[in-house]
Amino acid sequence: MKFKGNLLSLLLSMSFLAALILIFAVPTFASSGASSENIAVSVSGARGLPGGSGSIPPTPGYEISSIPVVSDNEAGAMGTVKLSVAEGQLKDGDMVFFRLPDGLIWSGSRLEEDIPMTDSDWTQFSSLNDNAYGQQLGNYILVPQTFSGEDNALYDVELEVTMLSEREIKVQVIGEPSSGNYACLLIYPKCVWVKEGFFGRVNLEARAPDTSGFPGGIIPIADVSYNWGTVSVNLFSVDTFWKNDEVAFRVTEEYAGCLNLKNDSLVLKLPSGFTWSDLCKVKTVYGDKDFVENGITIKVDEDKLSMDVTSESVWATSFEFKVTINVADRVFARPGVVIVRVSGASNTTPSKLWVGEYNPYDQNGDKATNILDLILVNQLINKTPVGENEKADVNYDGRIDILDLLTVAQNIF
Repeated sequence: MKFKGNLLSLLLSMSFLAALILIFAVPTFASSGASSENIAVSVSGARGLPGGSGSIPPTPGYEISSIPVVSDNEAGAMGTVKLSVAEGQLKDGDMVFFRLPDGLIWSGSRLEEDIPMTDSDWTQFSSLNDNAYGQQLGNYILVPQTFSGEDNALYDVELEVTMLSEREIKVQVIGEPSSGNYACLLIYPKCVWVKEGFFGRVNLEARAPDTSGFPGGIIPIADVSYNWGTVSVNLFSVDTFWKNDEVAFRVTEEYAGCLNLKNDSLVLKLPSGFTWSDLCKVKTVYGDKDFVENGITIKVDEDKLSMDVTSESVWATSFEFKVTINVADRVFARPGVVIVRVSGASNTTPSKLWVGEYNPYDQNGDKATNILDLILVNQLINKTPVGENEKADVNYDGRIDILDLLTVAQNIF
């Protein structure tokens, strides 16, 4: 009887625990749902059942192609936005509002810069078999004829696009969309003026009335940087030399267009006593090969290596080139670390580069100064004219003598 009493108590405890789990689990699950009004960008998830044709319907909501980086105080091309609406959701008169942040403008064209578009700029035009509204070389909305392998519900109706302000447009459906098909439109904000001083993420806000079938949302379409992206300059190795040394540079854009379209877009300046020579062909590592081959000109003029840029890269680009450092004047070329100053019209990093180490005391070429170098200088004293062994004249007095021996001895480390 005692065993049965314990079993009954155990069963009652387990029943009570199960009830508590159900009570707390159900509200938590119910609160995990999110309205489409708060979804910024649609993500992969559960999909509806296949349609009659066997195709899988797309996920409704907003999707962004990319989030490019643009500069302030100019018109920039931002990421393409795709809007998908489930079948039967849209009707005649439905509308949605697309608003840019304060400080941005739906600009008329790159030539007009910060002049806002007008209602007449949003008229319909044809783009192959698709319908489009706006300016083909600027901002426009595209309605493809087919979507996800089937007819687009918005293709056989019209869209009316109205400028409500310099930064907000209204898109309204004129006509009854097909109730048996999904609807799709693409927004191309390719010419958005960014006022000077704007910085950070650009979010396109989509708002719609409760009676409209369009979803709302916050869609990130670009990032704005004051200084644009950076151009990094790196070396593969740093060598010790006494006469000349070939160095390999790699130049990498953080984003497309970081190398400014100007003369002296990038400049590498050697210290006194050294010069550049023997520039090798530029090699593309990745990115816009046409930009590297046709948009960049590298020149060497004594201690200055300059890069002129005549076009902008389409993609972030990295390239390499080799060039030789020469000891041009041994009087002014200071022994030790050789530092190149990095500058130019582009935003470059770092500002200084250690490109090599000049060691005139290394007589035997083993990249060190030691007793072997002393022995070599001692062998040459009063035996070899300077013209035949200039390297041994380490104090540049035109003779190889005890003073050169002492100079080498002082620099043994």
